[in-house]
Amino acid sequence: SVSGETIRKVAEGVDVIELRVDTLVQSRPDTPPDSRRGSPDGHLDPPASGSAGEHHSRPPSPQFVALCFGHLRRCSPLPVLYTVRTTTQGGSFPDPYDNPELLAEYVALLELGFKLGAEYVDVELGLPDETIARLVAMRGAATQCVVADHDRAGKWSWDSQHVLDK
Repeated sequence: SVSGETIRKVAEGVDVIELRVDTLVQSRPDTPPDSRRGSPDGHLDPPASGSAGEHHSRPPSPQFVALCFGHLRRCSPLPVLYTVRTTTQGGSFPDPYDNPELLAEYVALLELGFKLGAEYVDVELGLPDETIARLVAMRGAATQCVVADHDRAGKWSWDSQHVLDK
């Protein structure tokens, strides 16, 4: 578990804390809010059981994420960058783009960042334009969008009309 003291020590001298929602591990429905995949000493919890070669566990529930966010809020006054990374983005959330049910779950976790009042919410440019517009419209006075793209194959042309439109 991550104590408030540990969070304060780790965050000393930083300007913002990134809450990587995709790395939160909820092993049971009643898992306490301070559980996570790793610990400050580098120890990793055992991988979740599943099919061979599986690199992720079940995404955390919105209730669990809200508990973790609340724990972080109670332990630090720093602004929070709320991020959900997919496997193609270098994260742990299963890639949702070809699975409407999984995409809805991914977008719901992003929406939760706005609802919880994170100061920054990371919005991936690979999302459909209408989804991006809906997420940006959810911003409150205290929430900003950090727009990200993960062109791991190096195919984007940063001066292309497609990129400029995004």
